[in-house]
Amino acid sequence: MNDNYRAYLLRLKRSPGRPELRATVKNVHTGTVRHFAGKKELLLFLLDRMDGDWNSPESDLGSDIRQLKR
Repeated sequence: MNDNYRAYLLRLKRSPGRPELRATVKNVHTGTVRHFAGKKELLLFLLDRMDGDWNSPESDLGSDIRQLKR
């Protein structure tokens, strides 16, 4: 994988009659899929991917995102 390039497929869904947004992000390089129950978690994930260590596995991001929320 090129260390200077990341590609994600973003899916957004809002159920009828419900204001909450649900999102799914799929890393097209690895097939890793992450689900988000709201905008805040999605945005924190994307910000972390832009600013974080691109060589770290995405499965290790949970603790980083929890710390960003504090």
